Amino acid sequence: MGIVNCANEQYGYVDNDDFIERHLAKDWDLGVYQTTLSVLKEAKETGQPTSKVAIKQATDMSMELHPVFGHRSLKIIQSLVKDNWFKN
Repeated sequence: MGIVNCANEQYGYVDNDDFIERHLAKDWDLGVYQTTLSVLKEAKETGQPTSKVAIKQATDMSMELHPVFGHRSLKIIQSLVKDNWFKN
């Protein structure tokens, strides 16, 4: 999760972030649990080390246009306005 957190820092933080819950849930295809299962399955099927499979999958996903966050910037702005950050 430390790597996930570092990767997500560029997108900013939102109070009571539903993304964190979704990322940790077992049923989301792009969550930690399903991603781990996908890496293990592909490694077993191909005989490749899990590290190589994980890097390959991460590289493939990095080529997709915002595969995870969608309209996250709007939520960041709404969170900042709600917290009155501009009054500090």
